[in-house]
Amino acid sequence: MEAITKTFRGLLRSGWGHTVSLGGNDVPAVFSKPIYGWYHGDREVISENRLPAIAIDGESIGIEWLGLQTQVREYNFDVLCYVREDDMDASTSAIYEMVRLVEATARELSHWWVFDLCYFDRQYFIDPQYLISNYTTELQPYANTILAADAADWTTSHGSGTEPYEAPRTKDLFVAAYLKCFEEDPLTDAWATTPFNYTIGNITYATTAGDLVTAARAKNQVPARFVYDFRIRDISLGFVAKGAQLLRAASVSCYAKEAQSITEFGPL
Repeated sequence: MEAITKTFRGLLRSGWGHTVSLGGNDVPAVFSKPIYGWYHGDREVISENRLPAIAIDGESIGIEWLGLQTQVREYNFDVLCYVREDDMDASTSAIYEMVRLVEATARELSHWWVFDLCYFDRQYFIDPQYLISNYTTELQPYANTILAADAADWTTSHGSGTEPYEAPRTKDLFVAAYLKCFEEDPLTDAWATTPFNYTIGNITYATTAGDLVTAARAKNQVPARFVYDFRIRDISLGFVAKGAQLLRAASVSCYAKEAQSITEFGPL
């Protein structure tokens, strides 16, 4: 759930349809007022200087089996919009506009990639272009292998006299290469053994990409997943108390589906 909701929050921010300049950056806004709060999970109290605000809060996970080796997981979460209740007309218009902007952005997000923190550098990213821009050298050999195998499969199934083979999108190809590298690389090259530092909060950690991949393999983590069906389910509007404040609010209920392959069954 965490990777799903954090990724959607990032996609919502980056695709937001109305921005204003703040501190030299273009930031999402509603009626030219910056959205100051972007929260992972709802908050019991939201200070006035963090309004308007949006929180992405997980609700439930539904699991359905499609045969013995495929599991569909449905992630249900809410996009919670808050504005300060000053003037009734203005705050009502503002919450309606926030909902409209959430809807407009979500229409462009029927399917999307979901990534863990990058195993090369422990950085957060939501766009596969990050892999191409920063790690082409490490991933290109795997991309070449995937492309050659895909083209051979095409020729086998379609023959050489039919329509020509069409390569996958470069972004999708490099995600596949990232997955193949994660699953198969012996972790002996320089990219895997060179130490680097990363920071969480105020604490700095030293590690290597190889150590991160080894630990993730042991925990059966998957570095990239794919949401193939995202939709808004319904929208509710009203008021909510946050501490001593009464806020105008809206809840945009969403779901995101992904299919997971199940290849191991126990006990061994």
